[in-house]
Amino acid sequence: MNSKLQHRITQYLTNSMSHADQLLFEADLVSNPELQQEFESFRKVWDLTASIHFHSQESELRWSEFSSSIIDDQRNVYRITNRKYLQFAATILMIAMISYITWFYSTKDTVFIANQQTVSHVLEDQTLVTLNSNSTLTMDYSFNTKHREVRLEGEAAFDVKKNGSPFIIHTSKGDVKVMGTQFKLYTSKYSDLLLIDLYEGQVIYTENGVEYTLNSNDHLMSFNGKITHSNILNTPIDKDYISCKNAPLIYILEQINNTYGYSYDIPKPYLEESYTLVIPKSNIQDCLKVLNQISSLKFKLKDNTLTLE
Repeated sequence: MNSKLQHRITQYLTNSMSHADQLLFEADLVSNPELQQEFESFRKVWDLTASIHFHSQESELRWSEFSSSIIDDQRNVYRITNRKYLQFAATILMIAMISYITWFYSTKDTVFIANQQTVSHVLEDQTLVTLNSNSTLTMDYSFNTKHREVRLEGEAAFDVKKNGSPFIIHTSKGDVKVMGTQFKLYTSKYSDLLLIDLYEGQVIYTENGVEYTLNSNDHLMSFNGKITHSNILNTPIDKDYISCKNAPLIYILEQINNTYGYSYDIPKPYLEESYTLVIPKSNIQDCLKVLNQISSLKFKLKDNTLTLE
């Protein structure tokens, strides 16, 4: 079989032809006996390889079954004993392998991770995402300019490009839906705290089936089963400082944990107290000094854990 004819048959069997080319091929198949014969030979091998697919978790068994089917014995429906049929089999197996590789890599989510530093990424739709330290953004494998969905753990600032399709961020508490806007989103890995600071545009936050609409300069906090709305915005992500306005103590403690790795053991009633502060990310002792200056509490570091005196 010449390579051009083989290529046409392969395209037809893999549905990679245009509709017009399919109709032309089927017309040729009716009028060309040689093409009919070659196509039937090729199709038989194709049918034998149908059990070999990348979704199977029993690939070795499937390969064994296929191998036995091409051995020349009395059990075979089709005996593939000449070089031409084996060439067909090799071609089709190569197609199956390419399909598997394409599927394997195209169905994997893309994961962006920020460890001890802030990291910025421009997504396929030109949305700019700045991840704070110890945060993870997972981009759905089917993400494109028309299907824009991601998942966030930690904190990130978003500058979402408006293109007519919604941009959706899934979190452990709820979902944020935007069209085109600038905002910061924090979702805790350690508690049920979620914060949204909207600098420009509009977002819709959905939690437990209830929608909350935020407009420019709105702030939303979801914590301990309560959702509060205000116009006190926290500042954008800063690589050198932890800064916040009227944020609960638990947010500050989790930021310290993300930055320095220190856990905390603070009585629960104090975690909801609100603070406005700016503390450096460079020195834990300076952090404690600022906390102790603005709070009636006295913090100390003991065995890599923030506690109260």
